[in-house]
Amino acid sequence: MNMRTPWLILALLLIAACASKPSESDAIKIGFIGALTGGAAQYGLPGYRLEQMAIDEINAQGGILGKRVEFIVEDDSCDPKKAMSAFYKLVEANKVDAIIGAHCSSSTLALAPLANENKKVLLAVMTSTNDLSKFGDDFVFRMTPPSKYWSEGLANVLVNQDLKEVVLFYFLQDYPKGAAESFKQAFEKKGGETLLEEAFDPEDKDFRTSLLKVQELQKQHPKLMVYIAAQSSDQGYLFLKQMKELGIQPYKLLGENAALSPQNYQLTGGFIEGAMYGFPYVDEKQNTFFSKALQKYKETYGEELNWMMNHFANAYDSPLVLKQAFEACQGTEPNCVRAQLKSLTYSGASGSFRFDENGDPAKFQIGVAVLGDKGLPVWSKDDQGQMLLFSSAS
Repeated sequence: MNMRTPWLILALLLIAACASKPSESDAIKIGFIGALTGGAAQYGLPGYRLEQMAIDEINAQGGILGKRVEFIVEDDSCDPKKAMSAFYKLVEANKVDAIIGAHCSSSTLALAPLANENKKVLLAVMTSTNDLSKFGDDFVFRMTPPSKYWSEGLANVLVNQDLKEVVLFYFLQDYPKGAAESFKQAFEKKGGETLLEEAFDPEDKDFRTSLLKVQELQKQHPKLMVYIAAQSSDQGYLFLKQMKELGIQPYKLLGENAALSPQNYQLTGGFIEGAMYGFPYVDEKQNTFFSKALQKYKETYGEELNWMMNHFANAYDSPLVLKQAFEACQGTEPNCVRAQLKSLTYSGASGSFRFDENGDPAKFQIGVAVLGDKGLPVWSKDDQGQMLLFSSAS
C-alpha cells in the first residue's frame, strides 16, 4: 500500500468531519436578556418561553435563510447591572446578530446606549417607559407602546365618570415611576387632582404611615381613589396587604397590572376586585395565530396565560419580527436590519404592527381593564356595550 494512503484517508476524514459540523456562519444567533428569576419573572419567564416557542417553530420550518436559529439566554433578574454584563457577553463572546430584551424598563434603558455604540439591534418586548422614545433614530426598538398612552385611556374613563381626586403611590424604579407620572400628567390635564403623592424605595416593606394619610383624606374626600404602581406583584402585594389590614377601602383602586395582578387578587382574598388599569389591548380569542400559540403554551407548560396578554403576544412575535427583517436583508448586517425594522409591516399574534420613527409601535389600541372574578381583567365598555378602546394616531 502506498505510504501516503493513510494520510490521504485521514485528511478525507477530517474534511468530512468539518463539513458535517456547523460553523458559526451556519447559525443565526439571537440573544435574550430578561427576568427569569426574581419578582419580575412572573411575566419574564412566560415571555421567554413564548419567544423560545417561536424560535423552535422557525427552526422546524427550516430556520432563517436556511440557517438554524440559536437562542442564547441571559437572566438579568430585572437588574440593570446584570443586564449590561449580559449584553457584553452576548455581543463579545457569543457574537449574536440581535438581542431580544430587556423586559424591565430599567434594564432596557441601561442597554439602549450600549446597543447604539455596538450597532446591535435591541428589540424590547415589554418595556413601557416613556424615556426609551428619546433615543430616536437608533438600533433600539420596542413592541409595547409607552406607558403615557396606557394612562390617557384610564384618565379618560375616570374623568368621564366624574372621578377627579386621587392619591398616588409608586416605587422608585423606571417602570412604576414612569407609569405613575404618566397617569398624573394625563389625569390632571383632564381636570383631575392629585391630593397626595409619595414614592417608595424598592426595598421598602412598611407603608402604614403613608396609608394612614389616605385614611385621613378619605374623611373629607369620599370619592378618593388610590393609585399604586409597582415593578412586580410581590412589591404591590405588601402595599395592598397593609391597606386591607388598616381597613382602607378606596372609592376606586387604580394602578398597573404588576401590582393589580391575578396573583395579588388571590393573596388578598379578592380585596382588589374592581381595580382598574389601562393596558394595550389584544383580542386573543379573535386572533387565531395567537390563540394557537396560547394553546401550545398550555399543553407544554401546564398553565394558562390569562393576564398581560399584549406583552405575551409581543413576546411570541419578537423572533418573527426579526426573521422578517433578516430575510428582507438576506442577512444580518445591522444597518440593513435597522432600516428594515423601521419600514416593515408585520402581522401576527399582536395584530398588524409597525414601528414609528422612534422605534415605538405606531399602531395600537389601549383598553381599560377592571379586575373581575379571580382577578382576571374584564375590558370596560361604553353605555352601548361597545369596547372602550383608545387608538394610536398613526
